[in-house]
Amino acid sequence: DDPHEVPRAYAAWALGRCATPERRDEVSARLLRLLEDPSPIARVQTLRALVGLGRDELAFLLRDALTDNTSWAVEDRKSLTLEGAEKVIAAARAEAVRQNCAGVIAVVDDGGNLMALARIDGTFPAGAMVSIGKARTAALFRRPTAFFEDVIRNGRTAMTALDDFTPLQGGVPIEVGGQIVGAVGVSGATSAMVDDLIATAAA
Repeated sequence: DDPHEVPRAYAAWALGRCATPERRDEVSARLLRLLEDPSPIARVQTLRALVGLGRDELAFLLRDALTDNTSWAVEDRKSLTLEGAEKVIAAARAEAVRQNCAGVIAVVDDGGNLMALARIDGTFPAGAMVSIGKARTAALFRRPTAFFEDVIRNGRTAMTALDDFTPLQGGVPIEVGGQIVGAVGVSGATSAMVDDLIATAAA
């Protein structure tokens, strides 16, 4: 079997996609300029050695290869908007009303940056700092803070040495379409368990 048969057939198919000679020349020129880019040179030389194609054929063959091999550089990510953060706050406040308790609710983006904060009347002042810490921890570590509280309770106390780390239940990541876009933290409810309940209901 000719090892060049399939690559040559592919190149012929690619060339055939250009409806006119002018279109072929235009696309060919643009693709050939890609060969001057240092980044794919090693790949170009390897393919030429393996495939034995001419320069024009190789340019067309590389069009899809270059696109496929660089697609990893761009990622379609979801993000939490201010409107979304405010909806999380509203959901948490509604749950706090159902639980008949106070509390401070903090919402951060996936980088742990504060987006929204609400302190229900009667909540102790330090609750704001604690709720932000819970939310940041859940967002940056991509886990509910209750997980870390359990880990430390079970003996891994070295985790308490981490900077900017609040391993107290009440911080929950916010997930949309399989992606973590932020987190919500709650502090100052009637108990740590209720903090976590409110945060989970709002996330």
